[in-house]
Amino acid sequence: MRSWNDALTFTKNLNACENTDWRLPNILELESLVNLGKAGSALWLTQPENGFVGIAANKYWSSTTASSAPVNAWAIDFFDNGRDIVSKSSLLLTLPVRGTTTSPAQLWETGQAECYNTSGNIVSCAETGQDGEIKAGATWPSQRFLDFGNGTIRDNLTGLIWTKDANTPGPAACTPGAAKISYDSYLFVQCLNNNNYLGYDDWRIPNRKELQSLIDHSQSNPALPSDHFFTGVNLGMYWSSNTYVNQCNLGWAIDMNTGLVTESYKNPTNDLHVWPVRGPLSLQALLAGDGLGSVTGDGISCNVSKCLGVYNNHEAITITAETSTDSIFGGWTGCPSASGQECTLVMNTDITVIATFLAATSIWRKPARLNFGKVSVGVVSPQKYVSVKNHNTTDLHIETISITGTNASEFILDEDCAAVPLSPGGTCSIALMVNAQGYGTRRAELVVTSNDTKMPAAKMKLKAKAMPAKIYVKPKTLSFGKVSTAGSASREMTIENSGPTPLTIMTITKAGENPEVFTFVPSSCPVLQEGETCTLTVTFAPGGIGGKRTATLVISSDAPKKGTVNVKLKGEGV
Repeated sequence: MRSWNDALTFTKNLNACENTDWRLPNILELESLVNLGKAGSALWLTQPENGFVGIAANKYWSSTTASSAPVNAWAIDFFDNGRDIVSKSSLLLTLPVRGTTTSPAQLWETGQAECYNTSGNIVSCAETGQDGEIKAGATWPSQRFLDFGNGTIRDNLTGLIWTKDANTPGPAACTPGAAKISYDSYLFVQCLNNNNYLGYDDWRIPNRKELQSLIDHSQSNPALPSDHFFTGVNLGMYWSSNTYVNQCNLGWAIDMNTGLVTESYKNPTNDLHVWPVRGPLSLQALLAGDGLGSVTGDGISCNVSKCLGVYNNHEAITITAETSTDSIFGGWTGCPSASGQECTLVMNTDITVIATFLAATSIWRKPARLNFGKVSVGVVSPQKYVSVKNHNTTDLHIETISITGTNASEFILDEDCAAVPLSPGGTCSIALMVNAQGYGTRRAELVVTSNDTKMPAAKMKLKAKAMPAKIYVKPKTLSFGKVSTAGSASREMTIENSGPTPLTIMTITKAGENPEVFTFVPSSCPVLQEGETCTLTVTFAPGGIGGKRTATLVISSDAPKKGTVNVKLKGEGV
């Protein structure tokens, strides 16, 4: 066990070993190991599935100084899950950490930006390893809080919605402004919801982590960020919704003066404040398809494959699918009210929608080509798209859309946009498919005529390569080795279609010198699409006769090349 200073030094000295980024965890990192559903987290952490060894039911240092009294530092007690303020001269345990947290449980910075010695004086942070130097965690938003002007404030760090009034607020019917015992705090929140307080009916008592998320570890009296907009903050204890499971007549509470977390009796004489919270509700727009695009709207941001936004309950949201070059919008999935590229919804729960974007080649591209790649014979291909955009300052009228050329009859015009004129900047899409009737390269040309004076007839070359089915058998030889004359042995083999056209296995038969001692199941295979396989189990049974036995499994298919494949079978009865 070590003092706080010695714990910092000990952890820094570990960096002489293989890894060079060990440090003392800050209070949020250390607390991330706490499981409030357990009487103490030490035993839980050392369970085999969690991987820790040697975690003691005792207090561990964090690198975060207690701003209310800088001669102290924050610690976590893995005996009872307490979050304590302890003198820096005390002797506690040390649990080094390295790396940073990531989604979906990313931690944020504690807010501490200064470093302190054991006397509580501010010192240079350089090489101290203190929280104020490392500042581990997600950076706070530049505007931490948003005042909606309706009595609620959103914390832009967590997305949680708090009442602006922190003094147990509510309508007169709910007896606001007065501290509550634990049981009455739940009745109080129920009353808020029954009265649709501030227009919402999903208020709740925050859990311990939610209430702690408001704490700025550089502040005290109150321990809130200096730029907060809250009113009526009491410098005393607030209820969380978590029970202290070591003693169920206690609940976890937080002191807004210091940020101290402690257990508090639920008895009829222990009144604490209540700070209602709600939300956040999340909107997730997943980006699907082989095209490129994004989703825009108030409060929504996108990465490569999804867009996220956080909103109030009952808030009406309109989001818009925006296509990139050479892509078209394929439609919404899960949107309750879609109109073209717009999706309108009302947030009353977490919502996920899917915006599909499809790759499309511009008819105006030079050279204009659309390649379907490898396709099946006699099977209609998936759609591919051609986009038409009006780059003029007047309406564009599509007059005709046709397909000409050598294999024009094999290319199918599935959807077009000839009926509606395109306003300046407007787009439409043409959907094409191909149904090849023979092997080899299939060619045609798409012709779009319009009132465009610069290009009254836009042409695009169409191409597809029709490939046959291809049979691939593995292994080519099944060797059963030596098998008792009274017994049997089995081996497996696979038949695969490695071509784009469906493969039909017409017959599977036996031939050769000793076909009677070899059997196989199943007796036939279904039609195999590209990449699909059929597995056969072949059994060798000597039938009471010793000696070497051989046969051939003959697999006949409609593959135009090597349609018949032979598999050698051999074994020896002993």
